[in-house]
Parts: sequence; structure tokens; C-alpha cells
Amino acid sequence: MIKNYLFIAKRIILVVWVLAFWLILYSKDTLNFATVDFPPYSFMDQGEIKGFQVDLIKKMCELADIECTFSILPFKRSYESVLDFRISKYDAIFNFYKNPERLKIFEYSEAILENPLVFFVRKGADFDFQGDMSVFSKKRIGLMNGYTYSPEFTELIEKKRFEFEEAHSHESNFKKLYVGRIDIYPVEKYVGLYVASELRIINYLEILSEPLVVQKGYIGMAKDNPKVFLLQKMNEALKKIKENGDYDMLLKRYIRIN
Repeated sequence: MIKNYLFIAKRIILVVWVLAFWLILYSKDTLNFATVDFPPYSFMDQGEIKGFQVDLIKKMCELADIECTFSILPFKRSYESVLDFRISKYDAIFNFYKNPERLKIFEYSEAILENPLVFFVRKGADFDFQGDMSVFSKKRIGLMNGYTYSPEFTELIEKKRFEFEEAHSHESNFKKLYVGRIDIYPVEKYVGLYVASELRIINYLEILSEPLVVQKGYIGMAKDNPKVFLLQKMNEALKKIKENGDYDMLLKRYIRIN
């Protein structure tokens, strides 16, 4: 009788080990993404997280055979949660920029976005801007509180070289630009196109040909996250998406590209 019990117990243990091995072998990789409310890249719409980068990363994960989830959080919480991934369960953050401090503790994907920081003006405005911002000397420039600009432009702001007027949102600044309260509004090109289109004023505006700077956005993961190897699979998927035209198709879902 005891021998029978031992035999059954061994068979049960063997079955459990086989099942565990099978689950490990065939279970999908998973990535939990944290991001911020930043239309048109990521935003909440009727209880669903949408946006160009959300759709892009979903497509990347699909091609890489990775299951993914998304949460919108304040930036500081997203940043800290990805670093504290063992407790938070968040693996990656986007749209994430590089700087020397972050490069020490984060691994990055290939750039998922190249977005010029450009100057929006009213259509027909007389500007001959070729990179020399002295042409703005007698113009009113709109700024958004807390927004990140290039170091050179930030220096001009701090030295009060031009007349600046701040607001708390892109919408406010675009409305000011439309009615003539400001003459110029520097903002990321795709963000500006999206906001101006939503306000139905895009046909009254134009973009100066020379960008202030071209900013690149990435997916970031903590260097000590054991899933960091998945960034390579994501990079391979991104390359396919760009080559087959899906990247532009996804972008055009949200942004009117001139």
C-alpha cells in the first residue's frame, strides 16, 4: 500500500514538473507600459487608452509575440515605477527622452518617434527664419509652463531676449496665436498639428520651415530589469513596421501630416 502511494506521489510530482516546464516554455513574454496623458501619443478616450504611440507599441508587441498592457500615470510616478519594477510591475516607459543621467540607469529602444520642435505662426506671416532667432526680436512668443525646449532657446527665455507670454496648455497658446495675442508658438510638430486640428484652426496656421531642434522619443527600461532583452525584439518589430508602411499609416490615424 505504501509503495502504491509513493508511486502515485512520484507520478504526480512528475506531471507537475512537466506542466510547469510546458507553461514556462510556451507562455508569452509580457511587458507592462507606463506612460503619460500626452495627445496624440497617449491619452484616455471613453475609458480606453489610445494614441499613436499606444497603437505603434501594440503593433510592435504583436509582431514580437509579446503581451502588453498600458497605464496612464503622472510622469514622476511612471518614471519611478519603471525603476522600481519588482514592486510596481511596470516594465517600460514611453515617450521617453535621453539625457546623461538617465543613460546610466535606463536601456533604450530605437527611436519610436522623431519629432521636430517647430514654430507655428499665422498663415501669411512675414518671417524669413533660417535658424537665426533674431528675426523674432519684435514678436510675441507663446510658451507653455513646464515645457522643455532646446538649451539655446531656454537660455534666450532666461535672459529675456524676446517678449514671451506663458500659458498652461497648448490649447490656450494656439487660441492666442489664432486671434493674434501672440505671433509665434514653438511646440512639437505632431502635437501642434493634432491640437490645431482639434481646435479647427489648422487651416489658418503654418509652420516655419526650419525646426528649432529634432527630438527623439524612446521606450525606456531599467537596466536591471530581466526583461530588458525584449527591447531587441521590439526594435526588430519597429524596423518591419517602418519598412512596410504601417508606421505612417498609424501616425495618420491621429495626425494630419502636411
